Amino acid sequence: QDRAARWHRVLLGRSGQEDRFHQPFSAWTVQLNEPNQRVIRADCERTRADMEYFRRPDVRDKMEAMLTYWCQQQRSRYKQGLNEVIAPFLFLQADEAGGTPPSDDQVFACFSAFLRRYVPFFDSQDFVPLQCAFVFFRRLLLYHRPDLHNLLADRGVSPDMFCMPWFLTIFASKTPLKL
Repeated sequence: QDRAARWHRVLLGRSGQEDRFHQPFSAWTVQLNEPNQRVIRADCERTRADMEYFRRPDVRDKMEAMLTYWCQQQRSRYKQGLNEVIAPFLFLQADEAGGTPPSDDQVFACFSAFLRRYVPFFDSQDFVPLQCAFVFFRRLLLYHRPDLHNLLADRGVSPDMFCMPWFLTIFASKTPLKL
């Protein structure tokens, strides 16, 4: 079974139904009018710029449209890092593995379900869940590596200074897309 089908099954269930919490991406009337649309566009242009697939204008346009649509559906402002989270789902359409590439609706449904399930702080306007993650991370560091925790604390380095990109992108920005 190909990667796209596995993601679909894990995130949306065995029934194969699209995400019941959102309208399909194909049903959206494109309106690229978010208050921070320039930030979305700039992030799309920067996303995985070392890979030819993500330099393609059609892929960048699709990424911008999907991110904008997600923000409009959630009634939430775009937050930097979302571009890195959607990139692996869009890359499933590259069809380099020889499987059946997912449709735009399937990519968007998987992206939305992934955020809802694994990254709840993107829905938060004030990032309270993310701040809680930093507190937990600090406690884990203190428990498992007290020497490192104390060294960082003595030097005034808090977890939000170095693990923000990890948590915001769920490590997607540093993970290779080709396995």
